[in-house]
Amino acid sequence: GNAHVVSLGDLLDRGAGSRRVMDLLMRLQDEAMSAGGRLHVLVGNHEAMNLMGDLRYVDRDEFAAYADLESAAQRSEALAAWQKKPCTGDCPGFDSAFPPGYFGHQAAFLPRGRYGSWLLGLPVAVKVNETLFMHAGPSNVVRGMSLSELNLRYRTALVQSLGDPDSTQALLTQDGPNWYRGPALCNELTEADVLYPLLQQFGARRLVIGHTPTRDSRVVTRFDGRVVKLDTGMNRAVYKGRAAALFIQADELKVR
Repeated sequence: GNAHVVSLGDLLDRGAGSRRVMDLLMRLQDEAMSAGGRLHVLVGNHEAMNLMGDLRYVDRDEFAAYADLESAAQRSEALAAWQKKPCTGDCPGFDSAFPPGYFGHQAAFLPRGRYGSWLLGLPVAVKVNETLFMHAGPSNVVRGMSLSELNLRYRTALVQSLGDPDSTQALLTQDGPNWYRGPALCNELTEADVLYPLLQQFGARRLVIGHTPTRDSRVVTRFDGRVVKLDTGMNRAVYKGRAAALFIQADELKVR
């Protein structure tokens, strides 16, 4: 129906099924829109990392899921170029450095690739009624921005930094909205001076975040309910947690 569903990001780097997860959410976005509702998918720090070429958390089997997108000729050309480069010390083999599917993954996450173009179109923050959703949380880096300006400036910073995992652009650093853990971990007395003005700036009563798994795999609140920590480590293989969802209806909050 007309329900809105929000995914808080970090669809990637959690095992071999990331591509299927993206395909599912891309399909559900269209289906939700057709039914009169919305599926909002936020870009998380791991989506940004994949776009920027930081692949340190990509599972080897995750690369294999993109093998259909690379040709034998492409791998042969890459092997020839790799063999011409000098190497000293303990050098990995070609297939170890570039597992099957590596180049298909690389192509898929380019700005014009199937997944790169989709991810670059996702917001870093969204507000539904009076609830602000972010992957990590707002810091003073976003002070003075409207929500639309934040999303535009984040997307611009991400595009400008493609291929540069060490980008120092403020919105992409540890203080950016996909990394900042202040609402999740910092002392409430001091962090309130940062958080409350930013909630007011975005016209929100509360903030819902992922990024920082809760200690007991249960949804918890902070700041007298103004912050909801929703990351319960639902990927059991990685975090040994459980799935959880927050339901908001007529400003009543329920957790399942």
